[in-house]
Amino acid sequence: MNHRPRLAIGILSFLGAISPCRSSGCAMGFAQHKVKSTFVVEISYHGQPLQGIETEISRETHQEPYLILVSSVQSDENGRVPIRGLDPGDYFLAVKHAGIGGEAVELKVVGEGEGDASIENTVKLGWPNRKVFKIRRVAGKLVRTPFDFRTGSAEPPLAGAKLTLTDALPGTRRTASVVQTNGKFEFGSLDAGLYIVYIKQDETKGPIGDERIDGDIFVEVSRDATDLELPLLRLYMSDCGMGIRGVDGNEIF
Repeated sequence: MNHRPRLAIGILSFLGAISPCRSSGCAMGFAQHKVKSTFVVEISYHGQPLQGIETEISRETHQEPYLILVSSVQSDENGRVPIRGLDPGDYFLAVKHAGIGGEAVELKVVGEGEGDASIENTVKLGWPNRKVFKIRRVAGKLVRTPFDFRTGSAEPPLAGAKLTLTDALPGTRRTASVVQTNGKFEFGSLDAGLYIVYIKQDETKGPIGDERIDGDIFVEVSRDATDLELPLLRLYMSDCGMGIRGVDGNEIF
């Protein structure tokens, strides 16, 4: 049977139990915030308020579908989303933009008569909720880590993969490129800002059957960045999606 690992982007379409996959461990917990029926969500990137980020609130249930969407609102120019009129109960709050998720938390909405010092008026979330590489230009080298990295097998360059560069905050596509035979890639001169490099390689024969690379990397172009370009990145696929290992072989995310 062919094994076709794919990248789990975002909130996994609110599958069953609330545990979106990540490459490192495949499951993660969520912080819980106590709020009343009226509160504010603030969304930012390194302290910068983000406009146009989708804020989704879903009600938890005890049977399928386990989450029912009750609110979907975009943040304003101050990165704020006012929430009003939620009934007491358990909810799931997630933010996403350009098809990619940010922070996600559980909400406990309490009745107006309940007095509790832990009740919050503002829930602060960030986007994206992953590592961002700060570099001076969008270039580097990609290699493919064998499925079992402990075997010490040779790491072939990820030749032929298609890369798409997107302005992260407006979410608009800029340009595309192809990874060279030696695994290297480079995009032309770019303005300072946050970008998404989407990586896609059609199915190839791997050690456990047909595989494909399908995922993305966040990069921030900054003229004062310490690194000129991306470090050597080792890409691999698992049931939880695309993962990345750094030069030292440790997982990045």
